[in-house]
Amino acid sequence: MRIVVVQLLIAFVSVAMWAQHILPPIVPEVVLYASSGYAPLGDLSRVNINIYDARTADNEDILPFFDRYIDGLQKVHPSVLSNKHLPSHLIIVASTPAEVAQVVKSIGQYMSRIRYRGNIKTYLLYSGDAAELSSMSLTNIMAIFAPQAHCDHPFDLLTQALFGGIDIANHTEWLSLDGGRLSSVSQSKVRLGYGTPESVGMSTALLSSIDDIASKAISTGATPGCYVMVVKQGVVVWNKGYGHTSYKNDIEVDAHHLYDLASVSKVIGTLPIVMQLFDNNKLNETMELGSFLPHLNIDKQSISIEELLLHSSGLPAGIPHYQLCVDSTSFEPPLYSKKRKANYITQIDANVYINANAKLKPIFAPQRSEQFPVPITDHLFASDSLRNAILSYIDNVGMLKKTYRYSDLNFIYLQEVAEKITNKKLNELFDTYIARPLGIRRLLYTPLDKYNVSQMVPTEDDKYFRQTQLCGTVHDPTAALLGGVAGNAGLFGTANEVAKIAQMYLNKGTYGGVNLISADVVTKFTQRNLTSSRRGYGFDKPDRNGGGPVTPMASSESYGHSGFSGTYVWIDPKYDLIYIFLSNRIHPNVYNNKLTQNAVRSKVHEAVYNAIRENYTL
Repeated sequence: MRIVVVQLLIAFVSVAMWAQHILPPIVPEVVLYASSGYAPLGDLSRVNINIYDARTADNEDILPFFDRYIDGLQKVHPSVLSNKHLPSHLIIVASTPAEVAQVVKSIGQYMSRIRYRGNIKTYLLYSGDAAELSSMSLTNIMAIFAPQAHCDHPFDLLTQALFGGIDIANHTEWLSLDGGRLSSVSQSKVRLGYGTPESVGMSTALLSSIDDIASKAISTGATPGCYVMVVKQGVVVWNKGYGHTSYKNDIEVDAHHLYDLASVSKVIGTLPIVMQLFDNNKLNETMELGSFLPHLNIDKQSISIEELLLHSSGLPAGIPHYQLCVDSTSFEPPLYSKKRKANYITQIDANVYINANAKLKPIFAPQRSEQFPVPITDHLFASDSLRNAILSYIDNVGMLKKTYRYSDLNFIYLQEVAEKITNKKLNELFDTYIARPLGIRRLLYTPLDKYNVSQMVPTEDDKYFRQTQLCGTVHDPTAALLGGVAGNAGLFGTANEVAKIAQMYLNKGTYGGVNLISADVVTKFTQRNLTSSRRGYGFDKPDRNGGGPVTPMASSESYGHSGFSGTYVWIDPKYDLIYIFLSNRIHPNVYNNKLTQNAVRSKVHEAVYNAIRENYTL
C-alpha cells in the first residue's frame, strides 16, 4: 500500500511539473469594439501617436508597453491639441466608467476647437469590463480595446492588442456599444507579442539555464554584460539583461541600452536595402560592379553582385587601417612587434604591439571644423579626403583567388551600389525604408546624433588610434574611417529592435501589416547558394560538417550572422524561432576572445532549443 501511495505521489508531482513547464497559462482574450472607419496601425512611419492617460490612480507606468512598438512616445494632455499639433492617433488609457465619461466630455470640448477633427483617430484602452460602458455615449471614440476577463497587467495585454501583437477574434454575439456604432471586430497578429515560454510550448525552467551561462561568462571575464532575447511563434518569451555595461561601473544592462552590432549590421542594415533593390528589379545577382561603378579597374568591374553576397569576389578580408592612417615618416620601421618591448608597449591585438613613435597623418584633428568634418570619435575628426582615400585603397587593392573569403569589402561595395542606384546614403535608406515603417527607433547609425552617451554600451578602450574609450562611436575601424556609416558595420541597437527585422525575415518579408520584401527574395537570400561554403546571400548558414557559427541543434533552414563585438542573431524557420545575443566582449580589450573560446553564444542557443517542448522530456 505504501508503495502505491509513493507511486501516486510521484505521478502527481510529475503531472504538476508537466503542467508548470508545458501547459500554457490562461490569458484573457481582448475584445475590440470598433466603428466602420477603424483601421489597424500599419506603416508606423505614417502615424503620429499621442497618449492621453486619463487614469486618476496611475499605479502602473504604461510607457514601457508602448516603447516595445514605438520607442519614445510621450503622454500628452488633449488640451494641447491644435491645428499645429494634430496627431494622427490619440490613444486614451482609462480604468473606470467615470474616467471614460470625463474623457468623452473633454475630447469633445478640445475637438471642437480643431477645424479638421476627423483627422484624429481616437482609440481607447480600457482595463475594466466593457459592459460597464454599454449605456454611455462614446462620441469621438473610434475603437475600444478591453480584456474579456480580469488580468494582472491589463495594459500590457491591451497595448499588444493595439499594435497587433496578439490575435483578436470577432464575437458577433457580444454586445455592441454606443447604440450599435461600435461592434466586435477581429484583428490579426502582425507584430511581436510578449508572453511566457509556456504560452508557445517552451519551458521557463529549462530556459533559466541561460542565467547560469550568462553569469559564468561575466564572472570569467568573457564580457561585462549581455542581453538575451528569444522569440518563438512571434512571441518574445525571454527578454533579459545580465551584468553591467562595463567592468568599472554599476550600470546594469537593460532593454534600452544600445549595443554596437558590428557585422550583424550587414544583415540587419545593408542586406534588407539590397533585397528591396532586387524586388524593384534595380539589382540582381548577375549584374556586375562595372555597371554601377565604371571607374573601377577591369579586375573589379567584372565582380558580380552574387560574388559580393557570397563573399567569393576575390577581395581581401579588410584594409590595413593603421598603415593607412599612420605617418610613415614619424617612426623607424617596423610598425608592429609580436612581443612587448621598448617602443612597443601598446597592445592592439593578440600578440601585436604598435610602435610608440608612430603618429597619425595630418588628416586628423581633435576638433570638428570645416576642414575636418568627419567624426571618428567625440574628439577625433578627419578630413573628407580620408573617406576618399579609404575607398580609393579598396578600389586599387590587389585581387586574390575567387574562392570563399569573408570580407568587409564586399559589403562596402554593396553599400556603394545601393547608394549609386538610389542617390541616397545608406543611413537614410535604412531609416526611411526599413526602420520607420516597422516602428524602429533604437536601431540606427551614428546614434550619438540622437541619444545620450549614457545609453550606449562601451566597446574597446582604444589606446592608440582613437586614444579613448569608445562608446557610441562605431568600433569597426573601416566603418569609423568612413564616418560611422558603412555597409559592413555601424548599426547600434537594442535586442527588441533587431527582433523586429528578424521577425520580418521569418514572416517572409512582412511585419506590422507592411510588406517590405517579397517572399521570393527572402527565400533566395536565406537558402544555401554556394557548394563550396555554407553561405546564403549575405546570411551565414549552419555548416554541413558540424561546427560553424551555430549549435548543431539549429535546422538546415536556419540563417543569421555574428558580430565581432560579441553580437549574434539567428533565425530558424523550422522552429519559428529567433535568438538574439548582444554583448560587448571587446570591452575593454579587443583581443579578449573568451566569449568565442568558451562558446558562450552557442551554449545559450543550445539552451533555447532544449527548452522547446518537442526537444525535451521530463
